[in-house]
Amino acid sequence: MLVKDAWDEKVTDTEYHLFCAGCGMDFTAAGYTQEGDFISVHTRSCQGGCSYYFDDVPVTKTVHHDATYKDQEVTVTDKEGYWEVTGYKCSLCGATKKEHQHNWVGTWHEAKVKPAWREEVHTTEKHVVCNGCGEDFYLTGHAGDYDYYNYHVDSVCHSSYATKDVDIVKYIDHPEETISPGYYTYKCSCGATK
Repeated sequence: MLVKDAWDEKVTDTEYHLFCAGCGMDFTAAGYTQEGDFISVHTRSCQGGCSYYFDDVPVTKTVHHDATYKDQEVTVTDKEGYWEVTGYKCSLCGATKKEHQHNWVGTWHEAKVKPAWREEVHTTEKHVVCNGCGEDFYLTGHAGDYDYYNYHVDSVCHSSYATKDVDIVKYIDHPEETISPGYYTYKCSCGATK
């Protein structure tokens, strides 16, 4: 049985550290000891030569304490047994089944489709037209055929021809376009979905 959780304790203690009397460098904190040559070399060259001294330095360390446990005897009292329904059994054939089996019913969601459509585009073009009968030489297949223009107006209509602005309607057929594909969703009588 857990008596006390694990915990960390901050402990402050005093340590003796070596310091340079010239620049104040903490040799102990930097990892140097009196046994090495660094301190003597440093103090001879620091500010033209100096000494070193000891001083008390407060140092805080973290001490970890493990959790405390105690063995304890526990008495368990048996309770009266009970029945729990975990499924069903057919009284005629003996077949068994679990309490609930999902009866998934699929629903088809139609694809969203933009139907085919026809676009009507109005423009204006310059065509050569007979002033006598009104024949549009461009529409009859004679666009740019000046020999035909002259023959027609001289021999057929005894008139002249002119360039006129003609309203033209063009149709562009756009195919059916699927916006989103069709898909199934499934739902059980218990309310579950997938």
